[in-house]
Amino acid sequence: QYVANKNFSIKTRISYFRNYWKNYFHDNITASIANRYGLEIQADVQISDENVVTFGSEESWDHVNSGLVGIHDQYVLSGYIQNERKLITNVLLTLGARYDYQFINVGFNDSEWSPKFGLVWHAQSDLTFRASSGRGFRAASMSERFSDSVYSGLRIVPNVNLKSETAWSHEMGVNYVPSPYFYLDIAAFVSDYNDLIEPEPDET
Repeated sequence: QYVANKNFSIKTRISYFRNYWKNYFHDNITASIANRYGLEIQADVQISDENVVTFGSEESWDHVNSGLVGIHDQYVLSGYIQNERKLITNVLLTLGARYDYQFINVGFNDSEWSPKFGLVWHAQSDLTFRASSGRGFRAASMSERFSDSVYSGLRIVPNVNLKSETAWSHEMGVNYVPSPYFYLDIAAFVSDYNDLIEPEPDET
């Protein structure tokens, strides 16, 4: 992490994750080796006393070699930006968006936009109201996309064209802290999910 001055800082993170497993069955042995390499760069800019902007990018490369799913590579490129701004002394507005692009070595690609919105009103020192709304997604895992095997007599076939499942979430809430010994938080929320990734019969 590098802090240039009180108004600008930048953070870089490099990561590596390795996963290995092996299963011994009565009639076969399955094993899998997966490696993930990641890079994230994030910057924070204090534009003014009332306005802070955070932006950055995240990249990852997954390589899997498995008897269950085969040998595949997956690349994910992401960019995001968020702006936190005080509208007035006790009201904070947050606006943000993220873009993710996914590419797999079989020629499949997918992309998703994920906007978000948040509003916080500190009505009193002990009373805060909040509201938020945002979109999220979950991309199919390698095992969901490429599994080709038999479980309990059922044949599992791959579907390389699985699109990401998506969701919109909305919440409104209030936080009340009348004393150091009492805390009350009430929230109402709703989520709407689409294109959930789940098994389906293949009659062909």
